[in-house]
Formats: sequence, structure tokens, C-alpha cells
Amino acid sequence: MNRLNADHPLKVYRFLRDEAGATWMQFIPAIERLNQAGVSLYQEGTTVSERSVLPEQFGNFLITIFDEWGQK
Repeated sequence: MNRLNADHPLKVYRFLRDEAGATWMQFIPAIERLNQAGVSLYQEGTTVSERSVLPEQFGNFLITIFDEWGQK
């Protein structure tokens, strides 16, 4: 998941479950590290790009999906 779709956990989950028919899912956070030149060729550097999912987003995404999954 990235910074854009991480704010829509139920939309992502329900699409994969209901529309795509997925029976197994794994959500991996997209974290793109940048070096001083702003390049992420080898995932080096101490900052992350604006596309990278934020820690709070990742946590909320997983909690929301877990709660939905637990209701079934």
C-alpha cells in the first residue's frame, strides 16, 4: 500500500475480497527511501518519498481491515 490508497482500507479490502475473489491477502507498505540527491535507486538514504505510506496510515489500514475481517 502507498500513501494514496492507505486512506481507503475498506475500499481496497472489499474490492480484493468481493470483486477480485482473493482468498488470501498480504498488505506490504510501500516505503521508498531517498538519498540526499532525491534518488531512490538502491533504497538508500534517511528520508522517504511522498509516495511512502505513513506509519499511522499503515496501522490504521491494518486495524480497519482486521476489524472488518473479524466480523465475518
